[in-house]
Amino acid sequence: MDKIDLFVLAILVLVLTIVGGGIFNKYIMPPDHIATDDELLMISRETPCAAEEFLNALTPSDRSNSKPLTIRDARNLASECTERDEEINLHEKQLKTLNGINK
Repeated sequence: MDKIDLFVLAILVLVLTIVGGGIFNKYIMPPDHIATDDELLMISRETPCAAEEFLNALTPSDRSNSKPLTIRDARNLASECTERDEEINLHEKQLKTLNGINK
């Protein structure tokens, strides 16, 4: 390959990277906008424990002012409460198993 071919290849890679990044940001990466009421309701229906987390996050406290939830924040809160509930259920199941062994 001569220098011109390498230059054209480098330009092509650069253009494809820019176009690919734009497509990723627009269509693949989840948006980080303020969550709508419908989005919060949908997430709380899919993850019932999330409703309480949303209320806690949106209620102002003495330490901080509350701010609107972004869709990313809402999804993270739902994911965290799901993980927490799964850990609690696993812990209870392990305790029951151990209590059954000791009897």
